[in-house]
Amino acid sequence: MAKRTAERMTELKKYKISMQNSIQISFTYRFQFFSGLLLLLIPFLIKLCLWRLAFQSEGTGKISGYTYDEMILYHTFSMVFAYLSTGHFQYRIAAEIKDGTLSRYLVKPIDHMLYWGSMFAGDKVIHFIYVLVFIAIWVFIAVSGGILGFRLEGHISIANVPLTIAAVFFSMALNFTIYYVISLLAFWFLDISCFFAAIAFIISVISGEVIPIDVMPVFFERLFSLMPFSYSVYFPAQLLMGKLAMQQIFLKFAMQIFWIFLLSFMGRLVWDRGIAKYESAGG
Repeated sequence: MAKRTAERMTELKKYKISMQNSIQISFTYRFQFFSGLLLLLIPFLIKLCLWRLAFQSEGTGKISGYTYDEMILYHTFSMVFAYLSTGHFQYRIAAEIKDGTLSRYLVKPIDHMLYWGSMFAGDKVIHFIYVLVFIAIWVFIAVSGGILGFRLEGHISIANVPLTIAAVFFSMALNFTIYYVISLLAFWFLDISCFFAAIAFIISVISGEVIPIDVMPVFFERLFSLMPFSYSVYFPAQLLMGKLAMQQIFLKFAMQIFWIFLLSFMGRLVWDRGIAKYESAGG
């Protein structure tokens, strides 16, 4: 029993080191910090201006049941949640498969999924810093007399904040498994980078990042709600805004966990199938 526990601790230590290395790399480049912050601020300001024009032209004060303040709040946090849960490691995995350096995982006692999961977690440490700075700026704008026409008061469920934090961590795990499975398609396709870009755009739409899912036609709302993507962005945003009953919250948490386990299993399956046909062309 003690020997098995020691072996597990040694096993986990490998991935802890990978995570720490990823954090150190993220903090090495100062320009990356400021560019990461701009990636949050600029889209936010563009969306804010566009929705302001949309509500002014509508003239009713609401669009699909959302007030201007609610829509800005939704887009702010849907953007933040998407930023926290989305990764770019799929390009690196595809490159490893293409150039043959994937072979290093086959000759060392390293679990490929756990290794990239630890790297993904390390990357998210600095992303959390970006988000905290962005939210501080955003709160300042919201409480300083309604600059740019939106206010924060009365649209966030404080009681749901702990649940929202948990939902965000689950969404990060969920999106990792989604992109991990997609990245392994590189076993069957020579150049898949354009496919990654297309998939990322599609996911941004059906996850609720671009517009809330309940603003879409009923057919698409129901269809997208059955998919795992809505649980990475739409669900945490709705939860934070207090738009879900407790029964719905527990159901959606259960669906998040279900999809994480299912996609993890699919990742293992696709990895095994891919390795069976893998030929090291470079490494």
